[in-house]
Amino acid sequence: MRMAKSVAASAWVPFIATVDDRSDRYLGGVTRSATRPIERAVATDPSGDDWFRALDAHRVMLGLLSWHVEVFSSMVCDDARWLQLALVGPARFMLTMRIPAAAQPIDVLDELGRWLRAPDQSHTIHNAVRF
Repeated sequence: MRMAKSVAASAWVPFIATVDDRSDRYLGGVTRSATRPIERAVATDPSGDDWFRALDAHRVMLGLLSWHVEVFSSMVCDDARWLQLALVGPARFMLTMRIPAAAQPIDVLDELGRWLRAPDQSHTIHNAVRF
């Protein structure tokens, strides 16, 4: 089990999310759990490294199926952030995602869960390729 550093304590403790915690939430059939606490917000002008640290290695779950998030790149262009990432699980996907500049990491994980549930209804995923 991965260990996450507790915000309230200096000792390393396992991160266990609850259903009420936004880092492990049930969304109409989509649950998402983290291997570490999700950073609640990134800096006002976050770098690609900030987004990498906030999203990489999280899990997105759909029922009992689980996908591991791998972040490859993040950049800002035309008042939006573009993310290139992979979802590795029962099916493997390479994705290009356009999100509003004000979006937070939790919003990205929520959108990935919605996309897995209904791929044709996403307006943020601009390219998805199975590999």
